[in-house]
This record gives sequence, C-alpha cells and structure tokens, in this order.
Amino acid sequence: MKNRKNFFLLALTGMFLFNCANPVDDPLKWRTKVELPVTNKAFNLGEELLNLFDFDSTMDLLKVKRTYENSIKELLPDTIKGDTMVFSVLQSDTAVFENHQDSLDEKLYHATIGPIPISGANDLNAVFPIPAVAGPFSVPITIDIDSVYQIVFYDTAANVLNITLSNPSLLSSIDNVAIDVAGLGSGNVGTIPAGETRTAQIDVRGKVLNHTAVVTLSGTADGAPGNSLGVQMTLNGLLASSLSVDDHLINLTMQFENAYKLTDTLDIDYIDITVGFFEYSLTNNTDLELRMRMVHENVWIKPDMEILNINRSEDLGRADSNSFWGDMNNAETVVLPRTKQDFKALPLSATRIYPEWDPVKEESVTKVHYYATTGTPKGDTLTLSSSDSLVFSIRTLSFKFEDFEGTVMAPYNKTGDTIKIPIDIPWGDNSVRDSLRGKFVLQKVYGDVQVQTGIPEGAFIDTMMINFAWYSPDSAHLVDSANTRFDNVCKDSSFLRSLDVTRVTNLYPDSIAICTKMYIPRGSRMRVVNDLSVNDPDYNKMIGRMIIHVKTDYRLNADLDWQVNGPINMDLGSDRFAVPEELQFVRKLEDRRAQFNMYVSNNSNLNLNLFALVAPQTLIDSLNSMEANRMYSLITTEGAAEALGYVNLLGAGGLRIPPRNADAVYNSIDLSHDDLETILSSDTCGWRWMVRFAEQGRDAMSDTDFVKINSWIHVNGINNTDSLLIW
Repeated sequence: MKNRKNFFLLALTGMFLFNCANPVDDPLKWRTKVELPVTNKAFNLGEELLNLFDFDSTMDLLKVKRTYENSIKELLPDTIKGDTMVFSVLQSDTAVFENHQDSLDEKLYHATIGPIPISGANDLNAVFPIPAVAGPFSVPITIDIDSVYQIVFYDTAANVLNITLSNPSLLSSIDNVAIDVAGLGSGNVGTIPAGETRTAQIDVRGKVLNHTAVVTLSGTADGAPGNSLGVQMTLNGLLASSLSVDDHLINLTMQFENAYKLTDTLDIDYIDITVGFFEYSLTNNTDLELRMRMVHENVWIKPDMEILNINRSEDLGRADSNSFWGDMNNAETVVLPRTKQDFKALPLSATRIYPEWDPVKEESVTKVHYYATTGTPKGDTLTLSSSDSLVFSIRTLSFKFEDFEGTVMAPYNKTGDTIKIPIDIPWGDNSVRDSLRGKFVLQKVYGDVQVQTGIPEGAFIDTMMINFAWYSPDSAHLVDSANTRFDNVCKDSSFLRSLDVTRVTNLYPDSIAICTKMYIPRGSRMRVVNDLSVNDPDYNKMIGRMIIHVKTDYRLNADLDWQVNGPINMDLGSDRFAVPEELQFVRKLEDRRAQFNMYVSNNSNLNLNLFALVAPQTLIDSLNSMEANRMYSLITTEGAAEALGYVNLLGAGGLRIPPRNADAVYNSIDLSHDDLETILSSDTCGWRWMVRFAEQGRDAMSDTDFVKINSWIHVNGINNTDSLLIW
C-alpha cells in the first residue's frame, strides 16, 4: 500500500503557530479544536488501482478490450472510454517438438531359388518291339536318363510330362496303348492307328526321377510281325523342387527386388542426400556360380533435377537418362558358390532419391533390382534345391539427408512439457484464494495464446493442429481446452488465438497448468529440413532431424466483472509507514482525540467495507504473520485489537463504500488518546488492510467508474506552552 493512504497522517502544519504570553506562574493550557478538509473529489478507479497495488513486469491493468495488434506483448494505448477494465498476466514458454529419422539399419532380403526349370536336357527316344502274337502285350525297357542323377519334381499342377507314342506300321493299328514310367506314373492313349502318333500325359508333381527309369508299354496287337511303338519325351520345361544333375541342365535367369525402408510416416516425394553411401552384398548359399547385375532405382543427380524442377517420380519422364545415378551395371559381378560377395558402394553425395510408397507395408522405400544368371557350364554335377537361399544386404554408411518433402501417412502426435503459469494475486497471500472460491465469481476470463513457430528456413507444414489445455493442477478433471488449426506453417509463422478459461480461473489456483499437444493429420504436406549438427551428441544415431520450436506467449485476461455470492473477507496485505517527526506536537496535547469524517458515494462495482490494523514498530512482525481470520476477529470485536497493542484504524464497522448509485454514506472514525499514543510513540508503524465484499449481483468495472469522497479531519485536545517547544 502506498503511504498516501495514511489519510490521518496529513501534515497539520501551522496549527499552533502563534505567540502568547502567560500572565500567571501556572502552566498555561487551552483546548484546541481544529477541523481541516482532506478530500472533495471523485477518484477514478482506472487510475487509482494502478497506484494502489504493486504490479510486476508481467502484470497490467488494461482499459481497452482490444489491447494489441500483432503481439500480445505490445499493448495498445487506451483510446476508448467506457470499456470494462481487465487485469492481465503475461507469461511465455517454448515447447520443443522433434521430428527425426533414426539411422537406417542394415536390411537383409532373403530370397530362395524357387522352382528350378530344367533346360538343356537331351530328348529321350526309344523303340519298343511288339511281340508277333495276337492279343495283349506288355514290354518293359530300362532307360538311362542322361546327365540326371535325381530329380524331385516341384509340387505344382503345371508339372506334366508329355510323352509322344508313335505307330510306324503302315497296316496295323495298336489298341489300348498305355505307358508307365516307374516312380512317375502312367498314361493311356487308347488306339494308335497305323502311321499316327498319340501323346500321353503324366502328372509328375512331387514325384522322383532317378538316373535310370523302367518304362513299360502295353496294349493289344493283331499279331502281325515287325510291329513296334516309338517313345519320345523331354524333361525340358519341367520344374524341379530339388535335383542333382550335370550343370548344363541348369540355366537360370532370376530377378530379385529389395525394398529398403526409409520411413513409415511419410510418403516421400523426394529426399536430397548430402553425404553417404549405399553398400550392397550377396551371400550365395547355393552351388551355383552367379553373375550379378544391379540397379538402384530412382537415384538421380540432384543439381540436374533441381534445374528441371523435378520433385516427384511421376515427372521423371522429363529427365535426361544421363542424370540417372543408380545404374550399377558397368560390369557383372561374379559370385562364387557358397560365398559372400560385396558389391561396389554407391556414393550418394548431391543425389536425389525418389522413393515409392508401399501400400501393403505402409512405408516409403527405395528399391534395388538384382539380376542374376548362372555361369557357363563346366561339366560339374550340381545339387540344387528350390529352398536354397540368396541373402541380399543393403546398408547405409554415413548417410545424412539435406531435406525431403512428402505427405504425412501416419498422424504425428507429440505432447510438449506441461508448464505452469503462476497466478499471483497482487495483494495479500495465498489465504486470499480460499476466501474467493465459490463466492467471488469472475464472469469472463480468457487466455490469449500467441504461437510463433521456429523451424529451419525452407521447411513447411501445411496443416498443424495444436491443442491447448488449461487446468488447475489441483483439479485436473476441470479442463478448458481448444483445438487450433494452423495452416501453412513455416519459419517464424505467428498465430493468435483466444481461449475461455473462466471456469479454471474461478478455482483461484496457485498456478494454471498448460499442456500443449501438437498433431499433424494424415494427408498433410510437409517439407523437412535437416538441422542436425555434427556436434550433436545424437549425430550418429540419426540420418537427420528437424526441431520445431513452438514459442508461446500466454496472456491471461480477467475482466473486472464479477458477482459476489456471499460476504467475502479479502486480505489486502501489509506495509510500513514512517511517522513524520512534525506530528510529535500532537503528543503534547492532553486528552487528545481525532475524528475522521467522510461522505462516500460510489459509481463502481465496489460494494465493501474497508478495515485496517496499525501496529507500533514492536508489533509489526506479529501483524504481518497474523492469520487473516484472526485479524478479522480482532477488527470486529470491540477493544480486542487495542488490548493487544494495535490500533483498529477504521473501527469495527470499517469504512463503508456503498453499492453503485446508492445514497452517499457517512463514515465517522474516532481515534482515542491511546490510539494516537500508540501511533505516535514509534518512528515507524505497520498497517495491514482488509476488505469485506458484500453480496451483490453481477456488475463490471469500467475505466470511467469512480468513488467520490468528501472528507475532513477534526482534532481536539488540550494544549499548553510546553507543546510549543518543538517549534
């Protein structure tokens, strides 16, 4: 409180400035009555409240509804009269959200040989003589299968062995012709007329063929001499599950694809690489000697792509093939059986990759195609299985991206740290809050939130949602929140939003907790620019990172618009004042009394009684530490304060400020001889103030509201010549 509140300490200079003679020897005494006017004016509350309370740099008392234009830190001057006044508290915070991509792991792609097509096998031809006996016949012949030691045919319906049976006779037909290949099965063709052929089909899936096979032909002949049946068949084109054969029967051409995952959160249009390599290898777990070629798809020279403004793979038709960087086919690489072979690394500095989105795995991938063929036959015997594996490896070395652009495919959610804004009441202590809850009900409190994003130059996010949740830490179930959409977020973008926080503020918490959550929805477009520094301790753990700084200024604005639901005691705190030395002459007065008189009329939403206790210097600490309830008890109990050495400055009834537009109220406050002695006996006194709000309906304080006070002091006491000595 300002010392100017000490209305009874106004200088009473000149009261006793006169000379007189004492005609007798006894001390000369006389009664002095002085009445001095103090105030006769209207006090504008918009001006007086700023003087009454000590506001720090975060607090202000605003007199206009629209308080700022671009920054909530920069208040506009008062230009409009009659607005509701606003108590404002400003706080700032910075939340950090990180979007990073971990270092890429080695990717192993396990492939198998799969069904093995047989090729290069010689046709099997044989002639079966038919006995010159009329009737049924059965002729077995053992056939050597050239270059085959064992074949296990693949279990697929496509595996059908076709056998051509021919009747070279010009005169005789052969009926009921059938052929049986031991271990494979049999086939019937019926009648083969003279000079014609028929084809028997045997399903060989899952069957086994060894180096030799017993083939049996059967049928019905007419007994003519010299009849025979010709047999012709081939293994070429059949699929083996496993086999042991001469190497010329295997002539494979295989293609494999390795999709290397970059991220599962964005469908990346392009990614620019500053430094790094792709390294490739193949572990050949077969008996085959393989000749390998490879192409890393959609790796292009970045400067060429920038000149052509090609940012998506769909536009690569405009690119010059000379700018393609992923062709690794300058020479075949021979991979020997049962070995691991490293291929040459692909340098990636100043390259641009156009990944593909895998809709099944839901990830952005960059693809490598491998082309494998078998080597020139050497006459060796090979044993091969369709389950024999090839293990392809791709990994990055010192891989760092510069930037990438794409579409968010998995919503990004990030919760920032919860901050607490202290809610400092500019008077009294925390016990004041208890007296306000549920009774002193503010009608409108809003939080203005100004967000400024800090992201690297060139980065952008086309859609970002931020949820602001305000709540009392002691009542987390009661939350005021708002979802705010920010469009086209880029470096130093600034957004201003307001949130109604009346419910939370009326809890009168020590602080308000604010939790900020960032959400980037699926389908948002964004460009990520790497701000990872080589000095960052996580440099080797990531291929890149972008930190989003969300700097937030919060201004809590409470309209001085309230409703009082019942009598409320509010402790306004304490202060000290120095007793002017010039007033020591008052101590010379005998039977001294002082009376402060006041007419108060009110044109504001203040409807209260004002109280004060004054303590001499010896009791200041006790007054400051006194509980508010104890203080109110001493004030309202006649004589209680005085019995303990205090002065009940404004009396048990206090100074009454009536409701708005009510008749002026007369207040008369008496200070006794002892009261004055208590005050004047110290160089310094302390005082502590309290108000008691009366119940009233909703009313708002405007910057034109005022309290008019017409007051005067009446001093009465017996003076004597000794009192003049101080002059």
